Amino acid sequence: MKKKLQKWTLAFAGIGTIIGGFIGQFIIYLRDGKMNLGSISGFLTAGIIVIIINVVQNYRKNDLLPEIDERTRYNELKFHAITPHIIFALLFTLLGIASYIEIEHIPTIYLWIIAITYMFVIGIGALIVRKR
Repeated sequence: MKKKLQKWTLAFAGIGTIIGGFIGQFIIYLRDGKMNLGSISGFLTAGIIVIIINVVQNYRKNDLLPEIDERTRYNELKFHAITPHIIFALLFTLLGIASYIEIEHIPTIYLWIIAITYMFVIGIGALIVRKR
């Protein structure tokens, strides 16, 4: 039991930091009538980062076997090499069509939509390729 709890020491420290910070801010609030939001955001951020680091450290893989094989890595590399060309070909086609029908001003929101769609397609595609 002691060994199981020992690997979560950083998480307990992060939880203690958060609880101690809230107790300290409560005491300051009772004394002065004000809360320091900068302090709250600071100890919350530090505590959460320490907890996340400890969770990742405890749940990561410990053996030496690779997670993916060479075929998957090759397919993922090929996907990442081909997808930008397709997206930029579509972008230039759309810009060509817009120029042909004499649209001179394109709102920035449309460019953001294309950029975010590109990132979304790359992310989802990488997940699909990696799982195969």
